[in-house]
Amino acid sequence: GAPIFAAPALGADMVAVGTSSGALLALSPRDGTVLWRAAFDGGVAAAPLVAAGVVYAGSLDHSVAAFDIATGERLWRVVTEGRIKSSPMIASGLLIVLREDRTVLAFGPGGTP
Repeated sequence: GAPIFAAPALGADMVAVGTSSGALLALSPRDGTVLWRAAFDGGVAAAPLVAAGVVYAGSLDHSVAAFDIATGERLWRVVTEGRIKSSPMIASGLLIVLREDRTVLAFGPGGTP
């Protein structure tokens, strides 16, 4: 598999981790079995965030996306016009990410800016 450059994120009965090849993996914390796999067109250089049944991750492909924690189904994806190299966080009900150019982006439910 591809190298992992960021810390994993822990969720209920799963560990989420991104790879340099753009894979976002949900792994079993018991034995490392891949529960689901999602893909970006660029590497995932920062730890994902697990919150309220959703896995959020940014990518070097200039996007941020949300995935269902149980199935890995992509719930939404937003093009950010810049590479995401920081971990997402939630504040005041908004998903906050930092682009590589230090621009702070905030997204509401469904990825609305």
